[in-house]
Amino acid sequence: MKLCGICGFNWIDADILKKMVSSLEHRGPDASGKFVDGDAAGGGISLGHTRLKIIDLSEKAAQPMTNEDGSLQIVFNGEIYNFRALRASLEANGHRFKSSTDTEVIVHAYEEYGTACVARFEGMFSFVLWDSDKKIFFGARDHAGIKPLYYYFDDYFDGGSYERKRDRGKFVFASEIKAILQCDAVKREVDEGALSSLVDNLFVTGNRTLFKGVRELPPSSVFVFDAKNKSLKISRYWHPELRVQQLLSLEAASRVLESSLAKSVESTLVSDVPLGVALSGGLDSSTVAALAAKADAKLKTFTVGFGVETDEFAFARKVAEHIGSDHEELHVELGGLSENIPEIVWHLESPPTRTAVAPTFLLARKIKKRVTVELLGEGGDELFGGYERYKQFEKIPFKGNEARLQETFFKRGSKNDYFTLTESSRSPVDEAAEIQTETKTKTKTKSETESKTKNYPAGESVNCALLYDFNNQLPGVQLNRVDKMTMASSVEARVPFLNKSVIETAFEIPSALKISGGNVKFVLKHVAARHLPKEIISRKKVGMQTPLDEWFKSEFVGVAECVLDEKNIRGITYLKSGGVKRLIEKNKLLRSAAAPFGRLGGSAGRGARRLENYYSGRLWFLSMLAVWHKLYVEPNILQKPGNRSLKSLF
Repeated sequence: MKLCGICGFNWIDADILKKMVSSLEHRGPDASGKFVDGDAAGGGISLGHTRLKIIDLSEKAAQPMTNEDGSLQIVFNGEIYNFRALRASLEANGHRFKSSTDTEVIVHAYEEYGTACVARFEGMFSFVLWDSDKKIFFGARDHAGIKPLYYYFDDYFDGGSYERKRDRGKFVFASEIKAILQCDAVKREVDEGALSSLVDNLFVTGNRTLFKGVRELPPSSVFVFDAKNKSLKISRYWHPELRVQQLLSLEAASRVLESSLAKSVESTLVSDVPLGVALSGGLDSSTVAALAAKADAKLKTFTVGFGVETDEFAFARKVAEHIGSDHEELHVELGGLSENIPEIVWHLESPPTRTAVAPTFLLARKIKKRVTVELLGEGGDELFGGYERYKQFEKIPFKGNEARLQETFFKRGSKNDYFTLTESSRSPVDEAAEIQTETKTKTKTKSETESKTKNYPAGESVNCALLYDFNNQLPGVQLNRVDKMTMASSVEARVPFLNKSVIETAFEIPSALKISGGNVKFVLKHVAARHLPKEIISRKKVGMQTPLDEWFKSEFVGVAECVLDEKNIRGITYLKSGGVKRLIEKNKLLRSAAAPFGRLGGSAGRGARRLENYYSGRLWFLSMLAVWHKLYVEPNILQKPGNRSLKSLF
């Protein structure tokens, strides 16, 4: 098992491969490896890998890894939690292993089951395997989209054109976009349709990225790239479905969930390096910590705080005392927080729409000195109804399909004030699974078309909303943040709530057992009541966050005004400098005028603070967009900002 960086392409170029591997060094600082095959169809293939050692620390587990006769090569990022059971089955069928790592299990599973092997894996993963006999790249991504996998194929264009030219057919893949951008063939041009989606939704919907031609393999999907014919086929191997057991009682549902979650947590504790739990004191992370402590008597837990009122030290401390963990409180100073922004944006590869990226990044940096693996509570909200927005579906039954749900969740706002983007920037089709390269035409697959139009079951409105968020918001925002911000410090983040068995259990539980009388996460709280103090179960959800208001007042407003100065954004064609200038002026006036009201209680004070936060959020997003553009679009040479401060970029 390991968290790593993977990359490769369908030709041979030692310089590009070196650059790609180097750009992924933070994902695997312990070792690196390369493989080239000059006999492959079309002029050869190249594979690269960077390794973060977690399980089987020996050189036998080095990558790229091959099978016995050298016909297969694999680069792998992630964890296959059920690899021991799979290995036993494969050994019974005559397969022989040279290492104790799960990487080798994937190789032998492919030999045994072909591309269907991926449906047997439980865990978080992305991998690409080169089959020299068939002349294909076979790649896959886990069911929830925990581990990323990006690709570029220059036969694919948004307009659906497959014009064949002599120099086309280049295929590139990597764990992160920055590695793909090391290739000269990939132009660093902004995909305004994807940017429009980011502005509308706070994340890019579908599988597009902010760079033209660079795509993200959707969760629970596989690709097969034929190196001989230069064709790409993408398909789904698993679909999350609502299989609600309407007759489940609260007691029965909680027992099934507890068993599934406990097994999942236990499976994530396997490690040959130090491991701990990021404990916020909220329900999700506390439940994970409590179940982990039952399996690990020496469990380490960590909490990060900024020395302000919203810190969760007291709650996390109470949980740690209750479960008997070795607990540590990590303090981060607010002053100078903005100096980390260039590195945060660099690793995230897109403008952060929410300030939660900062504590995730800083916590990983802090705990790296103590552990290499951390368990998180990510996914609990999306599976069991933890957000306030889900409450509306308990009282107002939802009828319709995924398109209607999207309209419910996201109120489309006008972009006219700050952006030159228009409605025409939005592409009506953005799913890579709709590509059918065998016919060289663009058509929709049956499964993807049905997912947009099929009506959800009546009476399960909450579960419908949760399923929508699981498919869209979770991989689009939370999981992207968790992977990029933890791997920035070479820390492996594991998310027990998102093992496939837990997901399937969650979508069998009726909506009425998830939100009941406005009480969110009802069934999960019933499970947690057996393991945690009452104060933790009944406390209001806070979530990991930075004290945005204090930060803006003390530091960031001045920095944002510098970043968004007209001379700095003049070259960003999709930004309206006049609208941005008016926003800055409005923000100044608002803070000055709202200050007296913000100290008041009641509706006047709440209204003033909401208005402040609204404009602060817009200022944050536009600033981050300008930083992203400065790091990724403008420079001639793409490189990590290093210790450069935010102001020094402009």
